[in-house]
Amino acid sequence: MRGWFDGSDCILGMESVDVLIMDPRGLHAQNASQLVAMAMEFPDQTKISIVSQDGRRLDARSPMRLLSAGFTCGDTLRIEADGPDECEAVQRMVRLVRSWGQ
Repeated sequence: MRGWFDGSDCILGMESVDVLIMDPRGLHAQNASQLVAMAMEFPDQTKISIVSQDGRRLDARSPMRLLSAGFTCGDTLRIEADGPDECEAVQRMVRLVRSWGQ
């Protein structure tokens, strides 16, 4: 399914899920480093991007690109992955973003 992920389904092809940032500080350096570290756990063949609300596609393995987007609390970011581990990548990254601010 596109835009929603409960961990039970996976469609072959690019996975894409929107997730709301609930951390009052938005996407700050610590959060960005967590995303980057998680993205680096997947093989290079799995392309992982964070898409900003204005449509910019940012490499999830680049902390500077993620921070430059200026995500704040209440913003929605889209996590996209394409490749052999796309479902797991999206699932884990969605869980991570949802854990911020709890």
